[in-house]
Amino acid sequence: MKLNTITLFGMLFSPMIQAADISGPPPVGLLLFQYEKVREGTPNTGAHGLKEYCYKTESGYVVYSSNRLGEGYSFASENPVGKRCVVSSGKINERNLMGLSIGSTIEDSSKLLGVELQEGKNTIVWHYQRAIRNQPYDDMTTLNITIRNRSIYVLDLFNTELMILIDFLHSRRFT
Repeated sequence: MKLNTITLFGMLFSPMIQAADISGPPPVGLLLFQYEKVREGTPNTGAHGLKEYCYKTESGYVVYSSNRLGEGYSFASENPVGKRCVVSSGKINERNLMGLSIGSTIEDSSKLLGVELQEGKNTIVWHYQRAIRNQPYDDMTTLNITIRNRSIYVLDLFNTELMILIDFLHSRRFT
């Protein structure tokens, strides 16, 4: 695991936030679900083409999001502020294939991620390259986990697909 200067600075001067910066791809199960993502109803929208679909589940709330830079998801114990959440007629994923969900213990979650989580806010960033059309592209996955009472209270993941951004910028070249 490699720590960069910003992460180290944040760790030294912000005792409420635990951070890790990892050179390599995230665990595959972190990005996958048992069921296909549901996109039903009218999405919450925002800047940069943001679309968020929010669902009320038995364990809390699930938000699937996407914009021009990538996509992500959130599991939360409380209703996300400013979002219209609905009950879906489809199956909503309340955990990823890795097994992380609202209520997962700090010990189990730390073991699954290979990073020691702490009470409060935790941020893990994976930086990695992959070849697309024989060109190396940098990707980044950011995982924010809030731990309360030794279990996951909020889990928020966003996977930046820089190839999408590069293709978008190439389509808008200035001449």
